[in-house]
Amino acid sequence: MRTKSHHIPSHEEAELAELAKIQPFKAKPVDHSILASNRPLLLPASRHLPTVPESPAITKPRPPPARPPSPERIVHARPVPRTVYQPPAEPQRERRPVTVPDFELPGDQISRKKRLEFEERQREEEEARKREREFHAQPLPFDDAPAHNRAPVLPRPVTQPQPFKLETDLRGMFSRLALDSRLEREQQELDALKEFKAQPIPHGHDEPFFPTASSRPLTEVDDVVLKSDVRAEERKLFDYKRKEKEKEDEILRQEMKREAELYEAECIRRLRNSQVHRALPPQYANMPPVNIHPSDRKLTDPESPFIGAKRRTSAQIVVGKGMSPAGVPAGGVGDPGGYDGEHFPYVGGGGAELQKRLYEAAEGLRLQKQIDGMGSGRAKQ
Repeated sequence: MRTKSHHIPSHEEAELAELAKIQPFKAKPVDHSILASNRPLLLPASRHLPTVPESPAITKPRPPPARPPSPERIVHARPVPRTVYQPPAEPQRERRPVTVPDFELPGDQISRKKRLEFEERQREEEEARKREREFHAQPLPFDDAPAHNRAPVLPRPVTQPQPFKLETDLRGMFSRLALDSRLEREQQELDALKEFKAQPIPHGHDEPFFPTASSRPLTEVDDVVLKSDVRAEERKLFDYKRKEKEKEDEILRQEMKREAELYEAECIRRLRNSQVHRALPPQYANMPPVNIHPSDRKLTDPESPFIGAKRRTSAQIVVGKGMSPAGVPAGGVGDPGGYDGEHFPYVGGGGAELQKRLYEAAEGLRLQKQIDGMGSGRAKQ
């Protein structure tokens, strides 16, 4: 690992470097004409003439004409109203005596009775407490009562105190003497410490002092390896390894992305190939013959939709004179009870149901006409 060289310049080297940075001063030569002249020197005359002020060629706007002075304004004050000098009107108040009627609620008598009972009870309790606090002394005994078979009591002599000594007093005296001696010894030691004692005069102090050159070698400045430099180098190495790892990860990521794209393209190609239709050749030998049979279904009869004017005109069905609604089913298009020989009203639903009933009525009328035609033909024969 490369190490950074550290060279600390000495004081003499720093001064030499500062002097080397200073550029030498080079003065210009003196003009001898200035020294030789015996009069004050004047500045050379200027070749340019002084500037003559001129008015600019512009047109100034004319000032507007002065306005005539406006007439003095006269203020006409309004007259003071008369009500100002009159005293304000005082309202007339009618004072009526207020009489409080005497009344009593049904519960007032009960509450008054309870209050008297409560006060009486409080007073009795207070008197009982006072009697309990009173002092009642017991009666004194009577000495003059006759003593029955009692022994005479002889007077005893008065107790005389005797001098004595306690052990605590003896221990206290010894303790006090020891404390006094210790305090006296400590005070003596403090006094001894407070006394001034001068240091002795060093030998040869009367001789003059002459400095001598030091025999120690000069301090050699070595290259110092700081911890910060070591950490900086370690950080550079760490950053370099991190960048290399990031590059490898990016290359691996790009490779994985490229492989994924190739795999996806291959899957799409296979899917498209699998979805292409490949027709098989016809197998005529194994196919049964096709026999087309005619259909037995009836052809579709076109019918006009039941909308518009057809719906509106179907409210009543017009039947020819002399015709009866024969063939019309009961509860169908018309009501036989309301048939007048020419018209019969329609009673029923609308839409497909109505169209169906109209077709049934038309079929009945057609059959009726056929029957009438056959009857007329027989009559002619």
